[in-house]
Amino acid sequence: MKSPARLRVFFDTNVVLSAFITEGTCRRLLRLARAREIAGIVSSQVIEETERHLRTTFEFTAADATEAMRVVRQVFESVETPDDIRSVCRDPTDDAILAAALNAKTEVLVTGDQDLLVLCGAGPIRILPPADLLRELEAVR
Repeated sequence: MKSPARLRVFFDTNVVLSAFITEGTCRRLLRLARAREIAGIVSSQVIEETERHLRTTFEFTAADATEAMRVVRQVFESVETPDDIRSVCRDPTDDAILAAALNAKTEVLVTGDQDLLVLCGAGPIRILPPADLLRELEAVR
């Protein structure tokens, strides 16, 4: 595995949300991205979904949601989803996440989404759950 300082990691929405909702693995990954020990990448779709779920699903106040989104925009490189999206996922909504991660030339897509995790090993990008990625990063630190 590459040195964590150069590792480009695409964060799926569920990982970004978990980093703000609970103390644990996802928050530790967010801290690594914030410290620039890894390059954290998200798409505009992830940003939009994160903001929507913080306000609606998790009932963040407007001020807390705004602060969380300020952190997201500060920590993560934001990339656009390409127009030409191939259908490869069981859940068609995940195709855009995978396409954005591939387009951004990330080495790892970190997600808790089983519809993406089943693709692990089937393409040019590694798809890992947060705990596996954190374990690998800690092993090379």
